[in-house]
Amino acid sequence: MESEVQRPLADFPVNIWEDILTWFSNSDLASDTLKEKHSILKETVKESFMASRANPIENVKFIDTLCRLGVSYHFEKDITHQLEKSFDSLDFNQKIRQDGCNFYTVGIVFQVFNSGSNFLLDEDGKFKAHLVADARGTLSLYEAAQWSTPGEDTLDEALAFSNAHLEEISSRSSPHLAIRVKNALKHPFHKGISRIETRQFISYYEAEEKCDSTLLEFAKIDFVANGVPP
Repeated sequence: MESEVQRPLADFPVNIWEDILTWFSNSDLASDTLKEKHSILKETVKESFMASRANPIENVKFIDTLCRLGVSYHFEKDITHQLEKSFDSLDFNQKIRQDGCNFYTVGIVFQVFNSGSNFLLDEDGKFKAHLVADARGTLSLYEAAQWSTPGEDTLDEALAFSNAHLEEISSRSSPHLAIRVKNALKHPFHKGISRIETRQFISYYEAEEKCDSTLLEFAKIDFVANGVPP
């Protein structure tokens, strides 16, 4: 008798449409209500983005959030202009060097600019061991390192360092952050399917203490507007 063939189980991503249609009523989906609200919220989000320019670090964080929520394409020209301005800004570079600029913040800058990693290294050029105490920072560094290409030693080191600690970090993190870490290890944000990654980040962002409710609602409407399943 032939032995039974053991087939590997596929690790399929979650159903991105699960619970999405509960975000809005059927009447909203069938009318122009969402389109009108989307237009109003877009202007409000743009105002918040422009206001964030007063603090270059917060501005970069805002840009990162816009990208992850899948709505950055609405503000592409403004984002490009602001990133070019921030990258060359002496004030921006001084803020990065301040002690108050934590690992998570530097990790975000590392992602957006692919720079700033020198502030994370010790005298031997290795990533500082105490950094693993910052779960969100280590996750941010891991996601930034996904942009690594052959010959980029710092990014390779960043990936090895963060990857080695994330599994342990997830075991001592809050439930919502632990899920995010585990998903990132399976499906890194920059290498995943954009619609799936956007849908997942909407859930992550909604659970954040500093979640901007206006930005969240705008992202949800934008997501639904870009393709409701049959």
